[in-house]
Amino acid sequence: VLPWLDETSGVWIYNLATQQHPGADARLDAIVSSVRAAIEHARANGVSTIYLPRIGAGIGGLRWEDVEATLSSVSADADDVDLPA
Repeated sequence: VLPWLDETSGVWIYNLATQQHPGADARLDAIVSSVRAAIEHARANGVSTIYLPRIGAGIGGLRWEDVEATLSSVSADADDVDLPA
């Protein structure tokens, strides 16, 4: 994860690595590890909510239903950081 603080708004932006190659190469395990790293950073920096687009779906090649189930599982372990659907 590559966190970046927009100093004007005070909003953290998380760039998550979900694939090794451009195109349909996204992996659920990469989404899990990237989102977990973002959650850890969020905890350390007082961020209570992380909004995610349909990460890994579309160009990444994963089915949104699979990604959504994976994100639900990760968010179940993070009751102090919200990952709204």
